[in-house]
Parts: sequence; structure tokens; C-alpha cells
Amino acid sequence: MSKLVRAALGIGLWWQMCTPGFAADLGTWRELTAQEEAIRIAGIPPASIAPSVIEGDFNGDGIVDRAMIAIRTTDQVRGLIAIMNDHVHVIVGDPGAVADRDGLGLALPGRWNPVCGNALRKFHECDARQPTAIDLTITGILFIGENATVLYYWDEKSAGFRSAVMVD
Repeated sequence: MSKLVRAALGIGLWWQMCTPGFAADLGTWRELTAQEEAIRIAGIPPASIAPSVIEGDFNGDGIVDRAMIAIRTTDQVRGLIAIMNDHVHVIVGDPGAVADRDGLGLALPGRWNPVCGNALRKFHECDARQPTAIDLTITGILFIGENATVLYYWDEKSAGFRSAVMVD
């Protein structure tokens, strides 16, 4: 294993242990192991690596939350979860929806224009339920997948996450 990969893993594991949500009970989910993380980032240029764990205030309550790519312990399926107020929100949990190389990014407050709001909408199944623009007032989660980048953002009315495809 190269020194660069070992350093990245060491920093990643140290960072995860020092974050507030480290001791959180993830129920039927678990964080990626060091070996799984090494496989996830193998061969990716260091400047292009999207993390598997991010932090931000995803629900606007003023408390730092965590989002992560995790493994469901019952069937080893990868998913996207958020830990907010010691509660696990499963954002994506379908088999095959999260691939080995997928990562996360922070979506900062501001205006976001999903594919259903631009010229590419004719190539997608866009209907009235899908937003054509999103004005984030709090931090969102960018899921950076092999096939698409999806913005997940908190909807206070439904007390859950909504999504919009940004790029595919």
C-alpha cells in the first residue's frame, strides 16, 4: 500500500474518531472499514477524492450533523445515511444505488439548478413534483455517484430529505 493511501486512510480514520457523531449508534448500519475506504479511493487522484463522511447542519437546527456512505449490516448493501440528533435517517438504502467509488460533498446555501430546470430536462422524466430550482437556506448533501450527482436537502414540512438530480 502506498504511503499516500496510508496517509489518507490515517487522516480519514483520525478525523472520523474526533468528530462528534463517532459514538452514535447507527442501528443496522455501520461506517466503512479502513479496507473498504482504501478500495473506494484506490486509483483516484488525491485532488479528486470525494469523502465518504461529511458534516454540516443539514436540518437547520444549529447542531452539526453527519452524512455518510455506510454499510447495512443485515445484507452488506451500501447506502447513504444522515445522523441528526442521534437519529439515523436512511436517505438511500436500495441495493445497487450506492456504488463502491461513490462519494459525498457539501451543498452550500444558495441557488441550485437541477437538470429538470435546464435544457437537459427533455432527456429526463421531469414532472411537476420535481423542482426546477432550489434555494438552499441550509447545507445540503451532494451524492456524487458513478451515474449521477444528486442533491439531497432537508424538507422541514415532511421532516425528511428531498432530492433533485443535478448531473447525470
